[in-house]
Amino acid sequence: MKKLFYILLATFTLSFIAVSCEDGEGSEVSIVQNVVITDSQLVFQPTGGDEGYIAFDANGSVSVSSDKAWCSAVLVGNLVNVSCEPNLSNETRYARITLTCNGTSTAITVQQYGEIIEGLSFSDITAKVDGGVITFDVNTNVNIEFETEQDWIHPEYEKPTVTITIDENSAPGTRTGVITYKAGSVVGSVNVTQYPPIAKDPNWNLVAGTTEFEYPDFNQLTSVTIPSTDKYLLLLLPESKVDAENIDDYIFNTIAVEERNRILADMEESGKEFADYLYSGSQDVKFENIVVGKNYLIAIGYGDNTFVSGQYQYLAVNIEDVRPAYYRWEGKWRLQGTNYEQKVIDETITISINPEAINENVIVKGLFNITTASIVDANQDWFNFIFDETDGSLYIRYQARTEDVFNYSTSHPEAYMRMVGLYFKAGSSSPTTVANDNLPFGHLVLSEDSNSATCIPLIRTGDITFSAIRAQFYSVTAGGAYVVSSWDIVPLNFTLTRIID
Repeated sequence: MKKLFYILLATFTLSFIAVSCEDGEGSEVSIVQNVVITDSQLVFQPTGGDEGYIAFDANGSVSVSSDKAWCSAVLVGNLVNVSCEPNLSNETRYARITLTCNGTSTAITVQQYGEIIEGLSFSDITAKVDGGVITFDVNTNVNIEFETEQDWIHPEYEKPTVTITIDENSAPGTRTGVITYKAGSVVGSVNVTQYPPIAKDPNWNLVAGTTEFEYPDFNQLTSVTIPSTDKYLLLLLPESKVDAENIDDYIFNTIAVEERNRILADMEESGKEFADYLYSGSQDVKFENIVVGKNYLIAIGYGDNTFVSGQYQYLAVNIEDVRPAYYRWEGKWRLQGTNYEQKVIDETITISINPEAINENVIVKGLFNITTASIVDANQDWFNFIFDETDGSLYIRYQARTEDVFNYSTSHPEAYMRMVGLYFKAGSSSPTTVANDNLPFGHLVLSEDSNSATCIPLIRTGDITFSAIRAQFYSVTAGGAYVVSSWDIVPLNFTLTRIID
């Protein structure tokens, strides 16, 4: 009886499994599936969403689960609604959703792509006054969203191309705007700056007044007549710092940019506002420590946003050298010439005024290229040129500074410097030294603009002129002169060119 019961129980159990079993050839076994997937959409873009699903048939109640927190599965009848959170990485990820019925499970894979964003690289945009169009392609599998509050900026994305259109700027003043963008996890912004129409404003009147000299500087008085609503920067620049041939472009492309950057940098420490650096309306302005010669008086308009307004005006101003002639010699000069040995002389000398002998002589350092340490350290490498008040020129004469005795060495503790003249007697191949009379050797005449000078050799006797000058070291203890051959022999027909730092 028990044996029969076990046989009947086994037969009852197998009736729930569709089994067709054969041992050996021709035998087969079939198992009934409790859940059958009939349709699914389980591939997600990086942005995620709730558009996934699994459709199924089952022969009993079903439960559903997901093995990843970012992927959720909700059972509604014979449908599983699947949703994914955004994938903010650039790697594809996977989840498994399991459907369980009558103790058996069926699993299916969810796939979500990682972000692909290639070519979305922004830099600040500077647009011309007439606007323009900027385009570039982006390789991405997410949407790109743009926002801007400016109605003259038009960003668009139509896969795969980003297009940014800037309208023409017809109003005065530089205008600025911001474009914000979002593509998946990538967010950012780009600044847009557009130049205004450039106009040499006829209502801006610049006038150069008088030039003053207050030793050691020049000052220039100027006046400007400009509407009170306009703010501007006023500059007086030497021609050497201006591209005169392209001055209109140079004012905005170079000067205005440099001055704005200078002001912005200073604002960080000063705590001032940008407007504090600007003039407004008509003004009388005194420029100090200016350079003589051709200058440019330049007015550049700026707006409250620190950018140029597009208004400007300039005036070429010739700053005359109004100094008394004596002061015009002061400064650095390049001395050039070729002496009778056919050696090219190229020296930098410095001429300074002698406060103890105003309008009598000037002090010259650097002449003869004296580098002997004992002389330089003792500050004895200088000579005098004699000033002529009648015409403002200089004369080069013999000089022996016997009152300035210094220690040259242990063997020559008492020494001084002197300058002598050289000339060639008729038929002589070697020069004769003049060191014992007061004849001037050369006459140095300044140019009208004070930036160059020419030395004219003077007569020694008859029709013979002096040829050159040279320095000598004179030893009192040795009772004679010692010429150091490394010191230059300077021809008397040399030229001077002012060096402007």
